[in-house]
This record gives sequence, C-alpha cells and structure tokens, in this order.
Amino acid sequence: MLRKTGFFFDELCFWHNSGLLHVMTFPVGGWVQPPNGAGHAESPETKRRMKNLMDVSGLSHSLQLRSAEPLDDATLRLVHTEDYLQRFLKPMYLSVG
Repeated sequence: MLRKTGFFFDELCFWHNSGLLHVMTFPVGGWVQPPNGAGHAESPETKRRMKNLMDVSGLSHSLQLRSAEPLDDATLRLVHTEDYLQRFLKPMYLSVG
C-alpha cells in the first residue's frame, strides 16, 4: 500500500521546554530532558503519549514515519526572513522555549 501521508517527529522535539524548567539543578535543554509530569500540557510525556497511541492504534502503520536532520542557518534563510528567524529563536536564546 502506498502511504501518502507522512508524520515527521524526533525524540528531541519531545523535549521542547515551554518555560524555565530544571531537572535537579540543571536547566532543561541539550542532554537534559524536561521532567515527567512537568506540570504543563506541552510536555514530553503528552507528545510521547500521542505517538504511542498512534502506534498501538495502528495509525503509524498507515503513515510514512520520518525524521530530519536540523537545518543550518543558510538553508533556513531560503524560506524564512531574517526577522522571522530572530523572533523565532529569541525564546531559545533566553532559555524559555
């Protein structure tokens, strides 16, 4: 069966930090995953739960499961303005996103 719909995901995307989270004394990011039950709906566990439900329901079998390498700045600038990239990246530089 030809699968026409793709689902792009990566474990590191599940680690998105929606605020100033810390694990013990370490800020979330890099190799430090946000804690389980971090108190926000936008947590690694809610995204992982969705992916697991897709797997057990069989939905994943009808999708093209994909991942992608991070893009460099030059590639991002092919489709985004410098202003957009600065606004998008600002929370990351402030360690809040």
